[in-house]
Amino acid sequence: MSPANVDPDGPPVPKAEGRVPVSVIIPYGGGHRQWLTNQLTAVITSIDAYTDTPTNVLISIAANSPDALIDANHVLDRGRLRDRASVVDATAKRGPSFARNSGVNAANADKLLFCDADDVVDLPWVQELCDALDESDIAIGVHKYDAINTESSARGWVVDQELPSRFGHLPFGSSSAMGVRGDVFARIGGFDESLRCGEDLDLCWRAQYSGATIALAPDATIQYRLRPGIGTQFVQTFRYGIGDAQLMRRHRKQGARRSLAQGLKAILGMVHHSIGIIFGPARQRSAYRAGYVVGHIFGSVRYQVWVA
Repeated sequence: MSPANVDPDGPPVPKAEGRVPVSVIIPYGGGHRQWLTNQLTAVITSIDAYTDTPTNVLISIAANSPDALIDANHVLDRGRLRDRASVVDATAKRGPSFARNSGVNAANADKLLFCDADDVVDLPWVQELCDALDESDIAIGVHKYDAINTESSARGWVVDQELPSRFGHLPFGSSSAMGVRGDVFARIGGFDESLRCGEDLDLCWRAQYSGATIALAPDATIQYRLRPGIGTQFVQTFRYGIGDAQLMRRHRKQGARRSLAQGLKAILGMVHHSIGIIFGPARQRSAYRAGYVVGHIFGSVRYQVWVA
């Protein structure tokens, strides 16, 4: 399997001997050893609860930090986890997409499960995603917010009851809690490394164009870590909003759309969100929504497509 846009001149990636039933891929960019420890421990605990199928874990080191590889090895050694997880060097190219693709290339697995190093999967996560992949080509887990965030920052966030959609287009899910069948991942070429963000949305849409099915796995829950502080939350979704414009430009021929009325309604809603940042009870959620709208406006100008 050759993931999309993988640099052939990059460092060698260890290849699994023969196909394995299930692999969990965790991209890691460094800087948060304890978060990685927490997530890795949670993943292994979830695997141990799912006893029917051998499952391996790969920590794929992104090129975001020179200390990421040191961190990962420290976590494995200190936790005595060398027999439960391995490290993939994906430092040849920046970005989580390259890290995930490199992890998949090393995994050589029938079922691919993706999560992020700063979150914490719940106990049934592995089993629920794997069971869902028996019926669907892509399975999407659910974010929860109550365990690893402060009460004030988690206020206003709700647990998903159905798959989200965007721009009147197809459903999608986040790579922070996603399962994909290995043959489908190979068929569409993996995550697109040219995208600044939104690569998981793009992957879900391209898979569906190819005939793949997608389903929500409501019991495959993770504890999702919100960005600390209103400013960092705003910046995160501002970048996502700009990325949305790039996605719109790429997928509008397949049906993605945004009417002028929808955009103007969102811009007017930004006034409400801005007031909520200052006075509202769910200030971080308001910053999340406001960041998206401002990012959409900037992205519409940059990519010459209406996405506000």
